[in-house]
Amino acid sequence: MHIIANKGEINEDIGNNLQKMCYKFFNKQHKFSVLKKGAYKTILKASIGETLCLTKVYENPGVFRKMKALFKPSRARREYDAACTIAGRGIPTATPLCMAEMKQAGLVSKGLVVLPFLEEACELRDVFFQPSGFLPAVRRRISRDFGALTAWIFKEGIIQNDYSLNNFMVRKEQDERWQLYFIDFERVEIKEGLNRDEKLGLLAKLNRVGREGGMTDRLRFLRGYLEQDPSIAGNLKEFARAVQHKTMQQLRHDLQRGRLTSLYTHGGYNRIRQGNYNGLMRQGFDGEDIIARAVALDESTGASHEVALMSGEKVNTLKAARFEGADASRMWCIISTFIVAGLPLQLPDVLVEDGAKGFLFFQPEAYSTLKDLVEMPSHRFGIVAVEFPQEYEELKARLL
Repeated sequence: MHIIANKGEINEDIGNNLQKMCYKFFNKQHKFSVLKKGAYKTILKASIGETLCLTKVYENPGVFRKMKALFKPSRARREYDAACTIAGRGIPTATPLCMAEMKQAGLVSKGLVVLPFLEEACELRDVFFQPSGFLPAVRRRISRDFGALTAWIFKEGIIQNDYSLNNFMVRKEQDERWQLYFIDFERVEIKEGLNRDEKLGLLAKLNRVGREGGMTDRLRFLRGYLEQDPSIAGNLKEFARAVQHKTMQQLRHDLQRGRLTSLYTHGGYNRIRQGNYNGLMRQGFDGEDIIARAVALDESTGASHEVALMSGEKVNTLKAARFEGADASRMWCIISTFIVAGLPLQLPDVLVEDGAKGFLFFQPEAYSTLKDLVEMPSHRFGIVAVEFPQEYEELKARLL
């Protein structure tokens, strides 16, 4: 096992147990709670002695993925190096304590990064998606501070290739000040500097927040940014137009590549991966139960059915629609893009498909809202109908 310790950050308690601790994390012997589990990364919360830590464990399955680590650093090493560099430039973050790699036959099979856990912090996403927990004055201050922090990050040449609200935490400090923390470095690239187009591209990715990102909050963010980087635009109005134009370009790109995830799935949906079946399901549902219902559904393409699914102890009666091939993913992608663009829609609770067919399961009210909207004249869709006329007609044809 290869370990790199950030000696300036680890205390004696951690330092004396570093190797033993890393083995326990790799072998799942340490007491921990799972905060998030993906296909290749698991995020754990655990106490190491008296220190509460967040540990990211990376799996590296398959020969191809292992071979890639021969030619470039592993995902754990890249995240550790980026986090150390960013912390070294003074940007508020959780400075990593250590990283470790396990090897098999000379190839990296697993990696981990250990960071201090930011107690009593919440994701920046929650400030805007769950605003009832934050006073208006706090939201105003955070929006403007976030704009200034973003300008600082760009000035340092830092590119987070999926720049979004869930890359940041916010916490009320002892002096009553709300502090933002940059926390996700897995897809970070550090350059000498960013040009205007690169900055606008990252701001467009950040702008994919739908109706939850109110116009007032967005303008405060842009003002905070513009104060630190006035070279990006002549004035606030010009800046806002440039970001909106770039956002529409980004959403068209998302449609082309079939992007399924967004801030609306983050923390609320789990992956379905079982046999030939893949998809997404709202947290609380069971993948095996979903697949069993999908197998039993009528073969009529686009036909609407009712299915009962358990979520905990609650029975959910959902509307299910069947599609051929990968059309279910396509419909999900269009609905998701329209939500991010600002339409008052809800994502389906379930997407499941096996390559030959697929299904979307909707809450009845979400299905009704969607049908009502696509039955409206296209001009009622505003900017969505202007920017995405083909997708509007496609959605209308498939659902009605």
